[in-house]
Amino acid sequence: MYLDLVYFLVPLFAFAALIELFHFLPYMKGVTEKVFFERAYPAAVVLLASMLVFELSFAAELFLGSEVLHRLLEILSMAIILYETELEVRGSSEELQRMSATKEVLERSEKRYRQLIETMNDGFWAIDGKGVTTMVNDKLAEMLGYPVKEITGRNVMSFVDERSQGRLKKELEKRSRGAASRYELELTRKDGSKLPVLVSASPLFDEAGRFLGSFAVITDISRQKEMERRIRDQARDLEATVEERTKDLSLAKDSLMNMLEDLTLSKKELELAYEELKGIERIKTDIISNVSHEFRTPVTIAKSAIDLIREEEDPEEREHLLAMCENALTRLNELVDNLVDVADVYRGRYVLEKRKVDINRVIRQSMDNLRFRALEKNVTLSYTADGDLPEVIGDERSLRQILYNLIDNAIKFNRKGGRVEITAAKKEGSIEISVKDTGIGIQPEYTEKIFEPLFQIEATTTRRYGGTGIGLAVVKNLVAAHRGRVWVESTPGKGSTFRFTLPLEGEKDL
Repeated sequence: MYLDLVYFLVPLFAFAALIELFHFLPYMKGVTEKVFFERAYPAAVVLLASMLVFELSFAAELFLGSEVLHRLLEILSMAIILYETELEVRGSSEELQRMSATKEVLERSEKRYRQLIETMNDGFWAIDGKGVTTMVNDKLAEMLGYPVKEITGRNVMSFVDERSQGRLKKELEKRSRGAASRYELELTRKDGSKLPVLVSASPLFDEAGRFLGSFAVITDISRQKEMERRIRDQARDLEATVEERTKDLSLAKDSLMNMLEDLTLSKKELELAYEELKGIERIKTDIISNVSHEFRTPVTIAKSAIDLIREEEDPEEREHLLAMCENALTRLNELVDNLVDVADVYRGRYVLEKRKVDINRVIRQSMDNLRFRALEKNVTLSYTADGDLPEVIGDERSLRQILYNLIDNAIKFNRKGGRVEITAAKKEGSIEISVKDTGIGIQPEYTEKIFEPLFQIEATTTRRYGGTGIGLAVVKNLVAAHRGRVWVESTPGKGSTFRFTLPLEGEKDL
């Protein structure tokens, strides 16, 4: 039996040794002697031993007999078992030696890395996945003013204020996603002071890809920040100095330019002043001409009416002539009042006699005073009040003057057969009065200028319709004295609407 087993196993081992040799032959180039003995030598020994055993077995069976050969094979089997056991024990011992050597290498490597970390000029900070500190170096402890043992085991969030916690939380989330980054942060020292630092952080993962935490190099940038602050302060001071010097130079330049302009333009200014003086002289001439014409017209009418009264015997005609004379004298009186009022207003002598005024009554009286002029031009006067109007606080004489001037202009610049519509209504704490006509209207570019003293749109218009050019100026100043506002809305060729406001009783204190 043993002999048959030998004849079966010996060729099998020899065949396995040949396969190993053939497998190793392609890699022979560049193989060291040590590797050769580790790989090829055992296979060759097995091959030779197998062949030797085969030969010895054949010779032993021939010369010694099968029984002796069986004993020898049993002894040989025991020897092989003992040899394999020794090889296993030797392999385990070598594995333990290799593991011990690897541990030593790791310990030496860790020691070198720790020495490197401890000798760094920057701080080193390692945390786990929950932000708890696992390791710091002495430099970081010195930067924060803590002993190392007081930092280890604490959450990194406890070393920043509330303002910086949001930023730090976002950065830690980046680590968990495997991203490294550099960012600035303010740490809080043990004494409560702030330390600006530059953080260069990287994530840590195990061999299975699980997130373990992160580590960071912490660089103190307080000196850099202080230098930046000083540079900013110096730049700001320099900018202020430059700006101040620039202003001084600009003022000096402006002064010099002004002097040159004064010298250069003095002749032109004199010429312009002379032209302006001539213009004022022309205006004065026009004013005198307009005023004299306006005065002369009612005086002539009154004188003619008086002369006719003396010769007229018909009572009705005499009454009509007396009405004409009265209307002319009223017109003359209004012209004088306008001239006096505008002079008093611009000299600051105009005084309002404040009291409660029934605005309905004042409007109707003003219409009655001008009804004769309206009849002369065949202009229809109408008045509409929005309900019962409350009394206003104002000067009745001034209000009458305002309404007289506006209604008089509406009649004067109206067409024959036209209309003048007066309305009054309460609006937002005041009464708004409007005088609307169907006359010639006003060009848009003149709607503001017509309220200026002595302004005349055209000399031909003035001569055609008459007027001194001061009526609307008086209106504007008297309305302003009542804390009101006056404006005009006009369409050339269709008519104009003059509006003004007056405060209600108790709404405003004049």
